Amino acid sequence: MKRATVSVETLVLPTYPDPAKEEMPLFAECRDHQRTTGRPYPNKATLAVDRTHREEKAYTAVRL
Repeated sequence: MKRATVSVETLVLPTYPDPAKEEMPLFAECRDHQRTTGRPYPNKATLAVDRTHREEKAYTAVRL
């Protein structure tokens, strides 16, 4: 039987910053044809991502 090894390291990856959330939810109230209440929970919708501004961000990676 082989033993498992665990390593923790930091990865630096190019990441697009989170855009501002839309103030208007994706669905409106009383839209029966979409079968929704109009309250997307828990996050507001993100309609577009700005792919022109990329930044390097450090992430913690745990490998098993």
